[in-house]
Amino acid sequence: MPQAAQSMPSPSPSTSSSTARFQQFDDYHSALEPFSKLVLASTSPTRAAVRIHCTVPTWTPDCHSLSLDDVHELRTRALYFIHNLLNKLRAAGVQATYQLAPACGSSVALRALPLSARSPSPTSSACSSTTDDTLRDKALMASIDGVPTLTLS
Repeated sequence: MPQAAQSMPSPSPSTSSSTARFQQFDDYHSALEPFSKLVLASTSPTRAAVRIHCTVPTWTPDCHSLSLDDVHELRTRALYFIHNLLNKLRAAGVQATYQLAPACGSSVALRALPLSARSPSPTSSACSSTTDDTLRDKALMASIDGVPTLTLS
C-alpha cells in the first residue's frame, strides 16, 4: 500500500519557491501503476511519445552500504520495472523507448521526457538526491517541473 504523498521543497536550484509532491511506495510493483498514470498524464495526446531516461548504478563508493551483488540485484529489478513500464505505456498507445546511462550511486533514477528532449545529466534527478539507506527496496515518485520522476532504491 503506498504511503501518503508528502509535499517537500524541491532541490531545484532555479527557484526557491518550487515544490514537488513525493510519494513513497513500499515496493516497485505498487509504483508501476501510479507512475505509468503520471507519465500518461504528462504526454500530449497529439504527440504520445516518451523516452524513459534511466541512470543505472554500475558501482557505488565505499560510503554506500551496497555490495556489488546488491548493485547487480538493483539493476536487475530496475530493468524488469522498465520493461513492465514500457509494456504498460505501449498498451496505452504511447510510443515508449528508454535510454540507460551508467551512474555511481545506490539508486536508479527514471525520468519520462518527450522524445525530442535532450538527455538529462545523471546528476539532474532531484529524487535521487533525496534517497538514503533507509529507503532501500522502495520507490519514490515525484513530478518535478512537470517531469515524471521515479527513484528506485
